[in-house]
Amino acid sequence: MGIFIALFLTVGLKVGPLYMDNSVLTGLADDMVADGTANRLRVDEIRQRFADALRLNSIYDFDLSDIEIIRSGGQTAIRISYERRLPLVGNLDIVAVFDHTAQ
Repeated sequence: MGIFIALFLTVGLKVGPLYMDNSVLTGLADDMVADGTANRLRVDEIRQRFADALRLNSIYDFDLSDIEIIRSGGQTAIRISYERRLPLVGNLDIVAVFDHTAQ
């Protein structure tokens, strides 16, 4: 029983931060699209906003190239698609795949 509790805690402590980081990214994308900021800014300015938010939230292992800015018909959508792989135990890894589009 103790092994299951330890495994559950280990997984939770590794997976929790992944979802918190993803929440920061998707929240920023949703806010930028909802308030029209994404329509007003250039692509490099949008990426800079993400870089600033990542630095502010101490997220250092995210590649800005995983953010796709799609412009069509005067509207801007922001797609964030990436995968994180973390070692769990021995040859077992945790793989988390995130794909969110703010439009």
